[in-house]
Amino acid sequence: MTQPSGSVLEGWMVGPEAASCSAACSAAGLMCSEGAQMSHNDEIDSDYDMDLVLSSLNQSTCYWHEHAFNSNGNVPSFSPNLSPNWFGAGKSWCAISDPGRLIDTYDCNDPAPADAHRLCYCSPPSPTVKKTMDKPVSSHKLAKKQDVSKKQRAAEGWIVGGPGRDCLQACTAISLRCTEAAQEAHNFEVDSDTEIDNLLSQLGEPACYWHSHTFGVNGNVANFAPHVGVDFFGQQKTWCAVSEPGRPSTSYSCAEKAPNNAKRFCYCN
Repeated sequence: MTQPSGSVLEGWMVGPEAASCSAACSAAGLMCSEGAQMSHNDEIDSDYDMDLVLSSLNQSTCYWHEHAFNSNGNVPSFSPNLSPNWFGAGKSWCAISDPGRLIDTYDCNDPAPADAHRLCYCSPPSPTVKKTMDKPVSSHKLAKKQDVSKKQRAAEGWIVGGPGRDCLQACTAISLRCTEAAQEAHNFEVDSDTEIDNLLSQLGEPACYWHSHTFGVNGNVANFAPHVGVDFFGQQKTWCAVSEPGRPSTSYSCAEKAPNNAKRFCYCN
């Protein structure tokens, strides 16, 4: 964030490495408040929004979008050159904020990790907080507030397919059918970490230990692997591929099989 001479601005800025937002905003003659971070969280609570804000601040967009730490006090944050031997030189790792997180999860005083920078919303030293990046509430986000169970008739709904199986097989096995249109119509029920975990619980499966958004438009997503990478995660840990909100209609496929060690979520009707 740049500040023209003689004016006081507010908005997102990149904090110094390992610094808190209190320190970053104060250095710019502004202030950080947890209320302002919460008020503007909708500007940075998705992969797309995070990349948009980073780009506006002349930073590289994220190579890896991480949702495992999304309610930590120092999130959102990013590491511009984390593990170059793994990601490649100049690739950024980003911790994305959780939509709808509680006010007590924000912390202006929590410093970024040693190799990372916080994204800080800084305001004038005044109780008035002006929103500068307003965006309308989409019908998609309104729809998410509705209970999944109320949207499903008794004869249809989400099921878990077999390992390495497709949704055509899974739905046919219970005398129902899979259509790409139904998968798309109900995608809002599986396009966030919280929704995936809620659905897994409803279906009697353990919640995700790791939420991946890398494969969000693959034809066989959403899916999960109950015991992937046991040596890395530990036993009984589940890896989940979360679907992307607003993905193209052509990205859905009832016929695409889950990976050999994974199971698809199938909406059958």
